[in-house]
Amino acid sequence: MAQWLGQYSGHTHESRVEDLEGALRLAIHAFTTATSEAELRSKAKAARNLAKRLLSARRRVLKARLVAALRVVTEEAHSRRATEVESLRQREATLLQSGVHGILKEFAAPDAMMT
Repeated sequence: MAQWLGQYSGHTHESRVEDLEGALRLAIHAFTTATSEAELRSKAKAARNLAKRLLSARRRVLKARLVAALRVVTEEAHSRRATEVESLRQREATLLQSGVHGILKEFAAPDAMMT
């Protein structure tokens, strides 16, 4: 029963995204205030790693929503959810296309990719 230890803990895909966004904001602040070249490289690497994790977490959120939207039983409900499903698939494609660079750009730190 080890897989159920975290059940009902309040940790969701959405809360994971929120936590990672907060951590990325802090990492980008540290990157922008870095003084030495070595510190700048180190902080940029940390920001890139957090952006990769955020990309993965956002993708998991979209996949979970997509699975929930596709889990309808009746054909009538499925047709009502068709626009939601298409929207989720489009958002996932956009997210994957923009990638880590898009996330760093969203958080106003595209320079972290160059360093």
